Amino acid sequence: MPKFSRSAVFSILLILAVTFTMRMTTNMLMTSIPVLAKFTLLASTFLTALPVVMYAVTGLLANLFLNGRIRASRIAVSIAASLFVMALSLPLFYLAQNIWEVAAIAAVDGLSMGIVPPLLLTMISLAYEDIRDNVLGFYTSALSISLIAGTFMQGFLLSSISVSVRDLFLYFFPVPLISALLMLILAAKIKIDDGSQRRNISTSTIIRTIPRLFRNRGFNFGFYGNLTYSFPFVIIMTYGSLIAKYYSGLSPAMFFYALTSFFFVSMITRLSMSFHPPENRYRLMFVSLAFTIVGFVALTLSRNPYEFVISMILLGFPHGSIYPIATMSVSSSVQKSEISIAFATFNIIFNILNLALPAAFGYIAQIATIRIAMLVMIAPMAYISYESIR
Repeated sequence: MPKFSRSAVFSILLILAVTFTMRMTTNMLMTSIPVLAKFTLLASTFLTALPVVMYAVTGLLANLFLNGRIRASRIAVSIAASLFVMALSLPLFYLAQNIWEVAAIAAVDGLSMGIVPPLLLTMISLAYEDIRDNVLGFYTSALSISLIAGTFMQGFLLSSISVSVRDLFLYFFPVPLISALLMLILAAKIKIDDGSQRRNISTSTIIRTIPRLFRNRGFNFGFYGNLTYSFPFVIIMTYGSLIAKYYSGLSPAMFFYALTSFFFVSMITRLSMSFHPPENRYRLMFVSLAFTIVGFVALTLSRNPYEFVISMILLGFPHGSIYPIATMSVSSSVQKSEISIAFATFNIIFNILNLALPAAFGYIAQIATIRIAMLVMIAPMAYISYESIR
């Protein structure tokens, strides 16, 4: 375990605090918006995914047209501005009266927040090169802890205080405001040395660079592994409350408690990787992908609350391990000048999946059943897993 200077510890703590509050809010949005759409606004199963799709579309556009134009010295300020926009959107969700208004607000959030995760990863990779894997481990651990805190808070507010789903957006309003203020403090503290290599990167440069990235084995290893896990994660975030209610008899409030067990296992996994980065990433990825397939099959076949929670626990381990492995693999195998494009590519593909998967899943569920839609998803997950370990 390397030693950290006092200034490095302070700036890392600020990054982790921003990560915690940012992810706590975005997870609340992605899990509460479908509940708001389906059970409050009474949208159809297919239209329930519309806000998530709009978030993905605008996030994709932000990564293609905005990410590369942000210079290293402006990363922190850009993240702060995005967080302020997200904070201002929360009261608008509270006031929304139909699925179309919710989708429009989600589109604004996607445009502002689409660039934040790749910019945070770029900041860590450029500012802490000597201790990069450790900081990336702490970063992913903060993500998991925030997901636990956020989902537990959602479940507590809904079940114990009897807050409505609509009111959740007001209760969370201060969280992204705090995140934005913390990032402004960090902007004054952190100095990023990118060797003058991060210039104004055009969209065409990003598009030309992407094929070269896919000739990099380290990038492919992390990319396909992370893409595999994106399938169950996107489905759980978008349709988890419906799966829990229709097949396991869990109310939306109880679903958030079940989701807490998922994020708790993820947190333990990531914390252990923060202090002891894996020596054999391939072996851990192989085990994680196996847990992904088994856990998703268990979720597909779950018929009561106990089976649902067990599937959440099984899926919590790869959620905790795959993303850190992927980010470590990319950071250590991609040139410094292409790091931001590499992480933007991660987000671009994830945005495309967020765009296509909920719509395809919702369509299959609409014409058949949710369970059949889940069974259909197993085949592409297995194939992409093979591509990662190949």
